[in-house]
Amino acid sequence: MVRYAGSATSRKTLLDVDVAYDTDIDLAASVIKEVADELWRENLDSTTIIEEPQIAGVQNFGADSITIRLVVKTEAGEQWATGRLIRAR
Repeated sequence: MVRYAGSATSRKTLLDVDVAYDTDIDLAASVIKEVADELWRENLDSTTIIEEPQIAGVQNFGADSITIRLVVKTEAGEQWATGRLIRAR
């Protein structure tokens, strides 16, 4: 799930990633963070990430998964492309 928040010049993409209960949460969070950091370092025109991505932590305990939240601050209008690209990687 992806949610957005922000101002007229920037947006925060809240990207929720579900993992199985037997997943090493610290390892999963570090992999998610590394994927977002790689995109941040690439500095693409269509997905301008303006601050270092942050793992917010465990967001939810679902029926069959744990949700880890990633927060990525982008330029306004680029949050959708950024969220799609992170999910694809």
